[in-house]
This record gives sequence, C-alpha cells and structure tokens, in this order.
Amino acid sequence: MIPMRGFRIEFVERRRRRAAWVVLAVSVGFFAWSWNHFEERSEAAKLAAAAAAKPAAVDDPPEVQQQADARLRRRALDYPWPAVLTELEAFADQDTSVLRFEHLRSDENTRVTIRTKDFTSLEHALARVRRVALPGREWKIVSTSRDATDASHPLHAELTAAKGAIEGRMVQ
Repeated sequence: MIPMRGFRIEFVERRRRRAAWVVLAVSVGFFAWSWNHFEERSEAAKLAAAAAAKPAAVDDPPEVQQQADARLRRRALDYPWPAVLTELEAFADQDTSVLRFEHLRSDENTRVTIRTKDFTSLEHALARVRRVALPGREWKIVSTSRDATDASHPLHAELTAAKGAIEGRMVQ
C-alpha cells in the first residue's frame, strides 16, 4: 500500500481583512471631509473675488452729478471753437468744401467730412486744422474715397481730432 501523507487544515480567523476594511472606511471618510472643505474654500474664494471686482454701488448726490455736468459743459466751452470754425470757413477760399462738422461731447472727438479737388488740397486742409488742435489731440485722416460723378471735387475725406492714435484706412 502506498503510504499516505497527512495534511492538516487549520481554520484560522484572519483579522487582517477586518483591519483593511477599517482603513478603507476611514480613508473614504477623510476624503469626503477634505473634498467638502475644498469646495467650501473654493466657493468662498470665488465670492470674495467677485465682490472685489465689482465696485460698491454708491449713488452720487444730485450736487455731485450737477458739478460733473458743469465740468463737462465747461470743457466743451474751453474748446478753441473760434479758431477751428475760422479755419473751416477758410476752406471756402481753397478747393475744399466742408460737408459735415460734428463734435461729440461724450467722447470729445471732432469729425469733419470734406470734399477736395485732390490730395494736395486735402493735405493743406489737414495742415490748417492741425494748427488749432488742442494739446493731446491730433487731427488725422480717417478715410478717403473718390466720387466719379463729381469732377470738380472728386475726393471725399473724413478728418478727426481725438485722443490717442486712430488707424487710417484708404478707400479707392
């Protein structure tokens, strides 16, 4: 007969599994708590940034608003109107005519649309209005176009005096 070897089976309770479940549960709880804490801090930071970006609404008293309007009117009156209008009237002596004159008080820009005989007349007109320009403003040619139907004044141009640089565009 073949000798049989014996083997022994022991039923042992493993406590390692229970410890792993406890560690997993504590980890999940800590993760949930930290995520909630992160969300609260993130929301508080967003609210603080929004509050800092939006200025507080303060209603000005009527006196302050009236003073601001008066300053705006005074600034419009400080414009060298006699000199500018004299130069525009002098265009009648040249080969230039004024089609439109516009001064926007809100952004303090002045626009003049003129018709000239040629580019030389346009340059002379621009030089005349530049002589009366306010400090910090420069008259520039914004656009030009040709009118084929008008032989005496075929060139239309828009001049403007504004703060800062204005890109010109040429239309043929």
